[in-house]
Amino acid sequence: MNELAITDHIRNVIKNERKKNKIIGTKLGKEIGKSESYISHIENGNIKTIDYEDLKAIFQYILKIDQQQLSDYLEELISNSVKSDFKKTPLHSSLKEARPNSLEYNIYDSAIMEEDFKKILDKIIEGFIVVYQGQQDYTYSSLHSFLKNLRDFDFGFMLGIIRLPFYEMKKLDLSSKQLLFNEISDFVEEYLKEYKKIESQNSDSDTH
Repeated sequence: MNELAITDHIRNVIKNERKKNKIIGTKLGKEIGKSESYISHIENGNIKTIDYEDLKAIFQYILKIDQQQLSDYLEELISNSVKSDFKKTPLHSSLKEARPNSLEYNIYDSAIMEEDFKKILDKIIEGFIVVYQGQQDYTYSSLHSFLKNLRDFDFGFMLGIIRLPFYEMKKLDLSSKQLLFNEISDFVEEYLKEYKKIESQNSDSDTH
């Protein structure tokens, strides 16, 4: 990961965390090897992209946390940034270009031939390449989160998610798709909050 788009979410988090920790922007800029006005330009929206290492340096100085905590923090920040930016920006109709022509085969066959399987993978890759060309940060972060879900959550569960028959609603307009995405996202977010609450309570009980 090199250059990242500085979304409003990232901009606001930098500003809020800096002020919360009573750090002057000019000092922060100098401490990370940048100009005194660097942080101000970021927070005011004059700088649109940032190198991942520079973003890392900013939060390392502000938060004073270890490398693993910092890595987890930035991963969540970027993920939330993409989600926030996606939810406030209407789905673009050009994303329809990313939908490759589907292969026709009987899904009830006992097995999909290896040749067809490879063709399916090729079509998926073609679709991601089209989206990546227009929305690099969003596509990269989404795939990164997907792989993390496969590895750290449950592979079978994620396969189950992508098997949901969204295709039966293929005539939905973009605003309805946006609403559906937001509702699913909000549901998962609430479920996650409840999960973290229970985990915290269990952790507290273990320490007593």
